[in-house]
Amino acid sequence: MLRIIEDGSVSPEILKDELGVSKSAISQMLSTLESEGLVRREIDPDDRRRIIVLPTDKTKALSEHLTDHMDELVETVIERFGAEKAETLLNLVEELTEVIKSIKEEDCTKC
Repeated sequence: MLRIIEDGSVSPEILKDELGVSKSAISQMLSTLESEGLVRREIDPDDRRRIIVLPTDKTKALSEHLTDHMDELVETVIERFGAEKAETLLNLVEELTEVIKSIKEEDCTKC
């Protein structure tokens, strides 16, 4: 969620669609993030009936920290697991993701 929010204002509806979760789940997540100072909610100046979610300085700092941490983790995994095995695993995960997407699309056509 923070990755989506960190680049600018976004509506809760977009978050719901991007994350594929319920409106109430988005509301709960935003409340938690807001209480931790990671996001703020404001009235959309272009449409006063809508709420927008904005990042804070804390959001950007946390995102940079997590990105650095993940980069270090990936490097360590590749060192220990081996570059060739890691590449094979990534290719398999991509293939699996495509299979899952096609199954979901097939299920949606039955609706």
